[in-house]
Amino acid sequence: MKKSWNNSPWRARLVLMALPLALLLSACQSDKKPSGATNSPEASVADAHNHEAAGDLYTCPMHPQIIRDKPGKCPICGMDLVKKSKGGGAQAQPSASLQNLLKSPDATVVSTQATVYPSTGAPDLSLTLTGRVEYDTRRTEVIAARFGGRVEKLLVRYNYQPVIKGQKLLEVYSPELVTAQQELIFILTQDAENRTLLRGARQKLRLLGLTDAQINRTIATRKPTYSVALYSPYSGYVVEQSAQPGAGLPPPPTPEAGA
Repeated sequence: MKKSWNNSPWRARLVLMALPLALLLSACQSDKKPSGATNSPEASVADAHNHEAAGDLYTCPMHPQIIRDKPGKCPICGMDLVKKSKGGGAQAQPSASLQNLLKSPDATVVSTQATVYPSTGAPDLSLTLTGRVEYDTRRTEVIAARFGGRVEKLLVRYNYQPVIKGQKLLEVYSPELVTAQQELIFILTQDAENRTLLRGARQKLRLLGLTDAQINRTIATRKPTYSVALYSPYSGYVVEQSAQPGAGLPPPPTPEAGA
């Protein structure tokens, strides 16, 4: 006949004895830690908070799990430990040589603007430029013959030759001038008392370019001058001359050309 353990009082005793034993073993295992074991992240965080309450913390930039309460070397890579920022990362302190280079955005913008110190005085400027020198048209004069003819003698030979006022420039032969002189001589011979005709004949010679001295000489000699001299009414330098000995006189310039 087999015994049944289901309702046996020994089975109840064994179950009650096993329960305290299991509780005892579980408590022992929770208290024991193997030597050299690394703390859990929760424990490391709690330990770091405890150190932060005590003072500054130093950590390795490459191995943030290394936390010390004073400066030193990282036991893994040998790098210097740096102060840990409040946010949890490593706070690298700039060296003293970089303090002057670090600026705020406003200071950076202002520093890029060029500044000039006001001063008084004549500026010393030296410019090297290319250009072309032109004659002052306000002081340029044109000497042109008022009659046609041929150049008998030219006294101005080259450009930039100096000329003074009243200097003889050339001698010309002009049939028009000879005719005007002969008209004056004819009036003097036939009707010397006619002042109106005399004034008209003298004015015609003046308009052709003869001076009063040349007209008076014609009246005194009662002979026409076939080679008439032209004199300069200005002083200056010759910059261009188009007359040539033996050639005809160039035509008078238009008002635009002579301006």
